[in-house]
Amino acid sequence: MKSKEMERRRDRRVWFDAPLQVWKEGAPRPQSPKPLVAKNLSLQGLYFETDQKEPYAVDDVVVTSVSIPESLLHTFPFTRLAGRSRVVRVKALSPQESQGPQQAGVALQFFDTMTFLTTIPDPS
Repeated sequence: MKSKEMERRRDRRVWFDAPLQVWKEGAPRPQSPKPLVAKNLSLQGLYFETDQKEPYAVDDVVVTSVSIPESLLHTFPFTRLAGRSRVVRVKALSPQESQGPQQAGVALQFFDTMTFLTTIPDPS
């Protein structure tokens, strides 16, 4: 009998597709980064899928930049977030779980130093 994994999320997640850039800390920022898509986001972290078989390992520190789609600005008080994150889970995806060539799902936990940026105009 397969047991259910314990839910460890502390914050509400919003499911959507958002442009994402991730690269390992200490590595140079890629000139032409491979396009990634965040699948869900909370104030504590995010989840994305990649077509690379073993690109990340648990406890890797990465630099993360995600853009919030304009259609979701009513849900989030920011337009972009950027900073350091820690890989907390890497899961191999079966063909049934993946929508395309993605081979791994990666969960990131944001560090407290994550920057939330906004371009909402000041009403004054």
